[in-house]
Amino acid sequence: MKNILLPTILLSFVSQSSVAVTCNEKIKFKSNSVIKTPVYRCTDGTVSHAQPKTAYIRYQASTYLEYYTGIDIGGGRRESFCGATAAANVYNAYCKFFMNPRSLANSYFNDINPGVRYDTMLHGLQKQFSDMGGDCVGGYWRLTHPKTATSFLKTMYNHLYSGKKSYWKERGTNRSISPVVVLINRTPDTLSMHYVTVVGITGFDPHNAASSRYKSSCIVHINEWGRRTKETCSQFIQNAKQVNAPTMTRWMHDFYLFRYH
Repeated sequence: MKNILLPTILLSFVSQSSVAVTCNEKIKFKSNSVIKTPVYRCTDGTVSHAQPKTAYIRYQASTYLEYYTGIDIGGGRRESFCGATAAANVYNAYCKFFMNPRSLANSYFNDINPGVRYDTMLHGLQKQFSDMGGDCVGGYWRLTHPKTATSFLKTMYNHLYSGKKSYWKERGTNRSISPVVVLINRTPDTLSMHYVTVVGITGFDPHNAASSRYKSSCIVHINEWGRRTKETCSQFIQNAKQVNAPTMTRWMHDFYLFRYH
């Protein structure tokens, strides 16, 4: 589920309670459904799509050359689908319907990289919502690069709990859940980038952000891999900053935060 980026780049909202959230309810689709990978509903009202297996994708130029000349020069990339999986998650949140991540990747998140660049990700989200947006909550996608770790966490928190209308409703309160997409790198000695869907932050005090973000009780909640994962705020901030840790990506910003306004 990791996206490998070359010098071009390759996503959970929960109640403020401490109740553990699981994503064990597998959603059933008709046998002829286009949804080919499992999708799970979480106990907080969100959805987590499983990520399709990494696949080898031939470069179009190689395909065209073989078609017209019969010469196979080879050439391709190992393609991961975490960007398209995150897009499927947030599309369900803001547009109600389920999507096949692999189909989304082919149509909206396909570039030369073994993953998806951040600019391709932003453009793909915009076009996907525009093309399919009959039931989408009105809005547009925006990519921001907060300057500091505190600003990054506060910006995420404020959006998650902004009350923006979405089809994800917190069970028990019917409060809207407004997920965001974040690009992270959990293995800073590699170019392995990964998009995650953040659905919540608990144990964080936005009025005392600079200190509360360091507390072990400050937790970021993530929908990925068809399940719920979580990291301390400090760890998540570190992972988000590590997108520019490898030498080949030193030119990148510290933070890549995608929000639907």
